[in-house]
Order: sequence, then structure tokens, then C-alpha cells
Amino acid sequence: MTPQAQNLLVPKPIKLLIHTLIVILVTFEAIAVTSCDNSSMENTNPIANKNTNVPASVAQAVLEDLSQQTQIPLSKLTITKAKKELWSNGCLDLAQEGEFCTQVIVPGWRIFVSGDDQTWIYHTDQQGRSLRVEP
Repeated sequence: MTPQAQNLLVPKPIKLLIHTLIVILVTFEAIAVTSCDNSSMENTNPIANKNTNVPASVAQAVLEDLSQQTQIPLSKLTITKAKKELWSNGCLDLAQEGEFCTQVIVPGWRIFVSGDDQTWIYHTDQQGRSLRVEP
């Protein structure tokens, strides 16, 4: 064996350690890239005002519901403000008279929408599947 070849030999435990470190670094890099991609998607939400963190699917559900109820085109509706809420019941704290609401904490959003010189306030769950408008 030549002297150069002897310098290239690395003990097996060291090879295993190097391999493990490479796997860990690649995994952390993949996690970091995924995290960056998700946050940039939220910040570039074309539906909501850029100052809100409302998920695009929730914003879309609110705007489509309001557009359908008011006949105002989607292009004239804007989410101006949104904040996370913990509603005290399944009716999103907007029970109608005589309505039975599940008594469970529901995480969601309070979303302010403007259009045609009016403002509406929506209560939603986290996914935008349950929507209610303040009277």
C-alpha cells in the first residue's frame, strides 16, 4: 500500500460518525427549507391584506361567502384586519335565538372585510369551514 493510500484510510467508527452528521445536516436543511416555504406562502397571500396572517383557504372561504351573499364581486372585497380567536362554543359566539351550540373551545379567526363602503366582521374556525357574520 502506498503512503498516499494509507492517509486516505479512515477508521470505521469515524466513517459512521461522518455519515450520521451528513444525514442530520441534510434533514435539518430540508426542515429549514420547508419552514421558509410555508411562511413565505402565508405572507404572499394574494387574497388577504398583507398585514394579516389568515391562511389563504380561510380568506378565500370568507370572501366567497360574502360575495355570494351580497353579490359584490370578489375583486371589490378586501380583508382589512384579522386576529386569532378562541370562540367559547361551536356557534363561534354568534348563536341565533333558540340555537343549540356545542360547548367546546373553537380556535379560529375574527376577520374584517371591506367592500362597497361597508365592513363585515366574520367569525370562523381555523380551517374556514364554519363561518358566521356578526349582525
